[in-house]
Amino acid sequence: MPIGCPMTEPVSNSPLLKVTDLGVRYRGSAQAALADVSFTVDAGEFVAIIGESGSGKSTLAATLLGLLPSDAEVSGSVQLDSREVVGLADKQFQTLRGVDVALVPQDPAASLDPLVSVARQISEVLVRGGLTGRARASERRATAIELLERVGVDRPESRLAQYPHELSGGLKQRILIAMAFALRPKLLIADEPTSALDVTVQKRVMDVFSDLAASTSTAIVLITHDVALATDYSSRSIVVYRGRLIEDSTVETLIGGATEPYTQTLMRSVTEDRTHIGEAGAGVDSEIAIYAESLTKTYQERSRQGLISALTDATVTVHHGQTVALVGESGSGKTTLGRIMVGLISPDSGTVRVGGELVDPSNRRSLRKTWSHIQYVHQNPWLSLDPRLSVDKSLREPLRAAGFRGNADERIAEVLSWVALPSDLLRSRPAQLSGGQRQRVVLARTLLTGARILVLDEVLSALDVVTQEQIIGLLDDLQRRLGLTYVFISHDLATVRAVADRVIVLRHGSIVENGTTAEIFNNPEQLYTRELLDAIPGSRIRRAALAVGGSSTFDTTER
Repeated sequence: MPIGCPMTEPVSNSPLLKVTDLGVRYRGSAQAALADVSFTVDAGEFVAIIGESGSGKSTLAATLLGLLPSDAEVSGSVQLDSREVVGLADKQFQTLRGVDVALVPQDPAASLDPLVSVARQISEVLVRGGLTGRARASERRATAIELLERVGVDRPESRLAQYPHELSGGLKQRILIAMAFALRPKLLIADEPTSALDVTVQKRVMDVFSDLAASTSTAIVLITHDVALATDYSSRSIVVYRGRLIEDSTVETLIGGATEPYTQTLMRSVTEDRTHIGEAGAGVDSEIAIYAESLTKTYQERSRQGLISALTDATVTVHHGQTVALVGESGSGKTTLGRIMVGLISPDSGTVRVGGELVDPSNRRSLRKTWSHIQYVHQNPWLSLDPRLSVDKSLREPLRAAGFRGNADERIAEVLSWVALPSDLLRSRPAQLSGGQRQRVVLARTLLTGARILVLDEVLSALDVVTQEQIIGLLDDLQRRLGLTYVFISHDLATVRAVADRVIVLRHGSIVENGTTAEIFNNPEQLYTRELLDAIPGSRIRRAALAVGGSSTFDTTER
């Protein structure tokens, strides 16, 4: 079935989901989280709800699922299959969840029980659907395997015996999707379901959503900040901004007729190239910042009673002032390589030198010196900061650990100015900050002790597209001002194309391609690299932009 085509016809004349004048306000808040929101979704329809952090889209999802906190005040109407759900007691909503409406959440690590095997977690869902008793255990197992195969999980039989901590983030998310599909709900709400997945797995998962809508009449509501992904798959896109619905249109209509400035910004984020960090290596010099030679790393996988090769004979050179991107599917070894560069884990063999000095994870004193030159920035800014500490305390901690002898107040003020944060945020805790502000605090913390090499591990994936643009601009400014060097780990190849000087492609722990960004994107040598590039979302919106006379500098050539 072609991407983006309308799905099955509705099974009745009335819509499956009807939202009318919906308003949500949290007690004590001056501004409504949602105001006067109205839209419909038919059975089998695939609708995307797009908005930045704080736009109200997650509040909308919680309303549809009956998961709003107790301090939420709701007005208006939400009808699911002609049944009013606003005002239902929690026990009444429990009879709907999983059967009539199901959720695929954003964070798989927080949604799977770490003490329960995959088989048992899927089985619990199937038991709820009626597959009960010992006599049906084999049927539940067969169904679980079929579900895992459907969402692209490799070796599904062995995966059933595993526990969440033994799985990558991508595998955890696919298992959650399988669980949500298990009872064939009428409405499936997917809340940022692919933000942690690489482009090929993302495409596979989104194809499954699309197939489900077409083959079962399940309606899909995709909640996302990724406008390119949303418009590739949805029949309609609903744009929410500051709690209000500002657009509800087909992709073609949005491209040619969006009147709201925010929507126009979203469209431009896909149809125009982003500013290149460092302007294709303008600040690159011949001095080597990182030299990783012949790195090998294996891990023990308990369920397979054998070793998994995370890296095999990987050699990487990064020059000062350069942005080098590490790309590949989940499990390709890119995060393992980045963590070895910083000394967070030890290789089985091979060496890493930062600024000519050997990185030795076994020598704590030596490692502290290494960390004064190179720092690791984690994917999720929500998890990178201690929620109990104010921004001020979070920034003072690395200065204390490094034995900083200067004026801490002056140093913190200087670095805050680099990342464009006001000093009055120092009293705030992470929960009081936006995602973009948290990421700026994390960047400030890494720069406090003088590090000029940053390993950036999926630092944009948890952010909406507008905030992504702001952080990319910040990284560009910091690189120019401070001469920073970036190792940019990402599954977002559209962003990689915009920000990297060189691209290293990894697969199953091996480097399969290494070249300039232009070489990799315009003339890839490996079939695997071409498959990665083909999976980049946004092709539909770029074609629509060209069709209505717009311009797109992104390569839309069909491979």
